[in-house]
Amino acid sequence: MYYEEFPVMYEAIQAEKRVKKWKRTWKIELIKSINPKMVDQWDEVSTLGQPELNKDESSPAKQMRRCGIS
Repeated sequence: MYYEEFPVMYEAIQAEKRVKKWKRTWKIELIKSINPKMVDQWDEVSTLGQPELNKDESSPAKQMRRCGIS
């Protein structure tokens, strides 16, 4: 229901560890701030960073790492 993109995997891991310590109500408010209808975003997230046929392999999007909560 919520995800962030980070340029470095370490930053994604740190953010995920930080959010995991939050109270459930705080996590729900975070989700609602970006995704008010709380729609499942798996289809969008699962294809992030996938190379497209005409995309440069060294593009920043390919190198992005994700951190998500649900």
